[in-house]
Amino acid sequence: MNTSTHDADAAGILFVNKYPNPTHFLAGYQPRRGGITGIGGKKEEGDGSVYHTAIREMLEELLGIHDARWHQYVLRILQERYKPRAVIYTEKSYVSYVLTFADMLAIMRDMKYEFSKSNCIFSTIYTRNLPETLEDVLFNRKPSPSDEVRELGIFPLDCPLNFLQELLEDVRIISEPLR
Repeated sequence: MNTSTHDADAAGILFVNKYPNPTHFLAGYQPRRGGITGIGGKKEEGDGSVYHTAIREMLEELLGIHDARWHQYVLRILQERYKPRAVIYTEKSYVSYVLTFADMLAIMRDMKYEFSKSNCIFSTIYTRNLPETLEDVLFNRKPSPSDEVRELGIFPLDCPLNFLQELLEDVRIISEPLR
């Protein structure tokens, strides 16, 4: 599958529970955008391909890894190892590369065991250890106010995300400080 020839201005990775026939996907809350979004962003100077953009954005938004000194080396290796299960092209000059949750965890294992020791890779979101499980990915995040994606969630593909008022009220109440 060719991951580098589409002329897009932005790209991201859509992580799904399985492929083919996914039922759930990963998304994140971006306060500055006021809602739930995918993992991705705009192409930057130095991105070797659109897939390179998607992987770089994933490392930044999902793991809080921003160090440009190692980007080219690590991104090239990750591009070679993790081929998308599918590619979604949109009319808005955006490309989504579909990978599975298992792919995501394998990338994180690579970052933790192969790249972090040899290249001094540092995560601003997972300050103790990079995640090893999906539970770690979701619940061990410690994002700062400056991080683009704060919280992550897994959502079903087959139903509209329309939170009913009763749930929103329960969430508001439980999030208030205990008195």
